[in-house]
Amino acid sequence: MRFVDTPGIISNKGQGKGNRQDIQDILRATMKKENTKLCVLLEPKEFSTNPSIDFCDETFGGGRQWTENAIFLMTKFDKQILDSRTGSKANKFFDEFRANNITPHLVITPTLPKEDLPLADLFKER
Repeated sequence: MRFVDTPGIISNKGQGKGNRQDIQDILRATMKKENTKLCVLLEPKEFSTNPSIDFCDETFGGGRQWTENAIFLMTKFDKQILDSRTGSKANKFFDEFRANNITPHLVITPTLPKEDLPLADLFKER
């Protein structure tokens, strides 16, 4: 199993020399291998403005065939909860994802009253 972390590469197109093309080349080559799944970490943003979806579309081309070999995790969904308190609001938020054959698994990071703990303590508390 191999994970390719793309910190900042997706949401920040940036100026100057970047590694976007290198990361895209690695992803394309890796996804051609047998039994490979793409794990896409989605921000809790609307489908139409989600930078991770845009990056994958740019990498693998239109048509979204790449979604067939992908698993979707939506991190930090707890930040969206205040805007999606009712079932109908939450359903509306996910309608466009479902319409594009994407069903994200929600990942909520527990928030603590105090987050500026030493790393070992923060890990233990979470």
